[in-house]
Amino acid sequence: MFRVVIKRPDESDKHVRVDKKSFDVLVWAREYKSSHPSHKLFIVNVSHPKPPPLGFYPDRAKQLYWCPYCAHIRQFKRRWRKYTERKVLGCIICGASAELFFIQKYNQLFKSDGLVKEKELRRRLRKDKE
Repeated sequence: MFRVVIKRPDESDKHVRVDKKSFDVLVWAREYKSSHPSHKLFIVNVSHPKPPPLGFYPDRAKQLYWCPYCAHIRQFKRRWRKYTERKVLGCIICGASAELFFIQKYNQLFKSDGLVKEKELRRRLRKDKE
């Protein structure tokens, strides 16, 4: 499944998402881009995450990580998630959370970054409360 993320020039951080289930997403994107030339389009492949290029290593200081769904190096920002009631690191284009398996796998986030340690601490705190 593909997702088209549209970034409008007048709204700096807002995205409109259109889910397309077939491969006509490129045709749809061309038609949309011809009618709205000032908008930026990003095609995201949600069903098949892609591995990073050889030799890639994430830059944690600048928060540059590989997004397997966008298939690009993107800056990740912390955003408030209502359903978890906390800030989560995520891709600025597609919104994929850094807690997803493939993002952790391709950016070496397992057991070495604060994200996974934070999860473990939360689990321990829940067990202690019970």
